[in-house]
Amino acid sequence: MILFFIFAGLYTDVLWFAQLGFLNVLTTQWIAHIVLFLTGFVAMSVPVVVSIGLAYRMRTTYAKLNSQPNRYQEAIEPLHRLAMYAIPGPLGLFAGD
Repeated sequence: MILFFIFAGLYTDVLWFAQLGFLNVLTTQWIAHIVLFLTGFVAMSVPVVVSIGLAYRMRTTYAKLNSQPNRYQEAIEPLHRLAMYAIPGPLGLFAGD
């Protein structure tokens, strides 16, 4: 239902601008929005990916004397790959918008 309303709005805009002879204005505006969104997305998500990667590589490893931090580290270890992509994606979407 939501996709239908989005499509209806876009199609109405295309018909309106085409009727007035200014379809190129609409397409230029859409291209500008897409480029700005992608710029914001990349400008936010790339530094976050780099930060997460650096934080992961420079993390402290605990000695085997105290097993409590090792248990936490072992529990979080499988989530590293998920965090590398799940955290920057939504942050990039918010920044791009």
